[in-house]
Amino acid sequence: MLDLSPIRPVFIVRNDDQKKVLDLLDKHNAKYYVREVILEKEDCHVFEIEEKK
Repeated sequence: MLDLSPIRPVFIVRNDDQKKVLDLLDKHNAKYYVREVILEKEDCHVFEIEEKK
């Protein structure tokens, strides 16, 4: 028998956008967990994020 688990995506959100994203998830009664992720300089290149000067 095939075991189908729920999809658990991961979103990395800028601090500036955190409230907007959490409000949207709350609006749709989504279950979520929050963790702080600190990106290193190399990570910015991988995610194609502009580094803050």
